[in-house]
Amino acid sequence: MKRSTTKAQIFCIALILIASFSFAQQITFDYVCPAPGSKYLNPEQNIILNTSASFDQDVLSDAYFNIRGSKSGINNFELLLSEDRRTLLINPTQKFRLDEEIFVIVDGLQTANGRIIQRIDLNFFIKEK
Repeated sequence: MKRSTTKAQIFCIALILIASFSFAQQITFDYVCPAPGSKYLNPEQNIILNTSASFDQDVLSDAYFNIRGSKSGINNFELLLSEDRRTLLINPTQKFRLDEEIFVIVDGLQTANGRIIQRIDLNFFIKEK
């Protein structure tokens, strides 16, 4: 008995492969400020993250972000989305402490079209004086 593949079956398989490939791909931030490992930053330093994909303001949440100082502990912040919806501005509500290392984790964040942003772990250093 011969098996034949119909055009509809091929089309369905192609759609499944394309969909699984596009949603499985994680994207990264194109711009991160401060750069990981930066030193001698001011205590008022904010964090800027930019990607080529846009974000949906309605699903952005502080829960995707963790900002911790080696001296100050967990830091609260204000999260803002730029007009083009591609840049996240993270403004700590209090200054970081002098001579402190800051650790930032962003995990589980998704773009407006559902693509997952690759987890980012970065650290930077606040100046001593």
